[in-house]
Amino acid sequence: LAEHFNGALPEITFEILGVARSLADVMGANVQALLIGQGASGLVSQLGAADTVLLLDEGGQELLCPDLALTLLQRFIEQKTASLLLLGGTNLTFGMGARVAMRTGLPLVNFCRGVRVENGALVCTSALFGGKMLIDVCLPENCGILNISPGSFPVEAGKRAQAPAVREIAKPTAECQAV
Repeated sequence: LAEHFNGALPEITFEILGVARSLADVMGANVQALLIGQGASGLVSQLGAADTVLLLDEGGQELLCPDLALTLLQRFIEQKTASLLLLGGTNLTFGMGARVAMRTGLPLVNFCRGVRVENGALVCTSALFGGKMLIDVCLPENCGILNISPGSFPVEAGKRAQAPAVREIAKPTAECQAV
């Protein structure tokens, strides 16, 4: 999920893209960035680390609508469009990971500060007790939700000059489900 605020992409979006690109290159997967909101189409060119941007340029909605994002993320997981979801641990998206995990049954790694692949397994490092303890978690079948702690990964790794493919998506017609 690519966060944006006041017409700009925050650093956490590039941290997430960098991690996703690195994992995708090692695991032979694709990176898709979900971009939702008013004026979102003007930000697509900055998401070059993604293979595809799933775009919903939602007029009149400057801030991310959590229920809309949750509905779309749940749909992508259920349709097997995504098996690993990376979210920023920011004020805009914090708590979304737990809600998507509850809806889909996928495991959640909160406060994620490191991600690597060891012998084909995805290993995530999570900070506990305010960072006093770090614990490594392996995700079953390399599927799950990572709530990335801001400042944990290099921003520059998520910035690439190439233009991603764009797939416009429709706004769900059903009412967003509250959890």
